[in-house]
Amino acid sequence: MGKSIIFESVKKWSAEYNKLERRQRNVIFFVLGGIILLILLVWKVNSRLDSLKGEITALKRQNSDVRQALMAEKSAYIELEQEFEPFKMLAKKQYPHMELQEGLSKLIDDFQISKRVVARYEYIPLASEKRRQIVSALQNYRYDFAKEDINIEVSCELWVSSEVKKLAEEIVSMLSEAELNVSGPKFNTLFDPQMPVYPVQWGYNQGQEYLFGQLYQALGNLITPSSKHTRDKTLPKGKITIHFAGHVEFDAAGMATIY
Repeated sequence: MGKSIIFESVKKWSAEYNKLERRQRNVIFFVLGGIILLILLVWKVNSRLDSLKGEITALKRQNSDVRQALMAEKSAYIELEQEFEPFKMLAKKQYPHMELQEGLSKLIDDFQISKRVVARYEYIPLASEKRRQIVSALQNYRYDFAKEDINIEVSCELWVSSEVKKLAEEIVSMLSEAELNVSGPKFNTLFDPQMPVYPVQWGYNQGQEYLFGQLYQALGNLITPSSKHTRDKTLPKGKITIHFAGHVEFDAAGMATIY
């Protein structure tokens, strides 16, 4: 029924339209065409406006992100400047006749030299391959040590540095890994003020010198031998001691020089 009404209406409008003069029909045609074009133009403009609104929103969001990133960078720069200020003051104090940049470069060079000097006294663990070789060499004699019922005691003087203590702990760890009977590191005073102090004192029974020699040879890959070290051959059978009372330096591979 709806379609019939629309059809009748269209026939009526068409009949009325055909009754009009040509000039009037042209006017109506151009007016309707203008209205349609205007509608299309408004629709296109609105679509473009919606698109521009989306782009503007995205740009605002990006601008906000950039602003926050810049604020974070500025804050980090200010913190870095504050942390760097003491070094500027030190460079001016140490080298007052130099330009700031030159003084800072000189200060960095001085720090690098000091760092290399200090690094020699810092504890450096023995290189893994070298450690494995020492443990493997000691394991070859574990049954001989057990047969002779030998206990190895590692100890340090009370005054030794923490680096020497760490070295003693490393030796105990390797001896234990090699399945030898070991104790320590203990801390006691072996030397009194009236007697000479030796950087390292090795103790053992002269009758078990062969097994001591195997231990000494293996640990020679960790502790640099020195004529300033001493040996006590008067210990009872079944006891070997390694006593540290000196200072220590390490090379890059962890080899220790006790002096």
